[in-house]
Amino acid sequence: MRPVQAIMDMLRSPHAIACGIANQSEMLNQKFDVLTQAMDNQSKLLNDRLKALIQGMDNQSRLLDDKLYKLDASLTKLVEKMDGFMRSQIVLQRDQAEATGALTAAIKELTNLTKSRS
Repeated sequence: MRPVQAIMDMLRSPHAIACGIANQSEMLNQKFDVLTQAMDNQSKLLNDRLKALIQGMDNQSRLLDDKLYKLDASLTKLVEKMDGFMRSQIVLQRDQAEATGALTAAIKELTNLTKSRS
């Protein structure tokens, strides 16, 4: 019962109450300082991570731009080659049509000559 009485006596003393309040205030200040420091550290960490993320996105953007430029150049070359191929096919078809026409005319002429001799 003695320890309980000692605590009761301390609680009745205004000086003891003031000391208790001061101690509680100091503890709260320390906790607040620690919390503030932790929040500052978190803020710095998040800021660093955000900067790293932005840098990574910039790098990805540059890589994509380079790849798109190369793809565009490749597609341009492919279109040029296809255009050249199609032009050569058109020329070959014209030549073939002319040759077929000449062959048909020659066959008709030979047929007419053969008929006229008979």
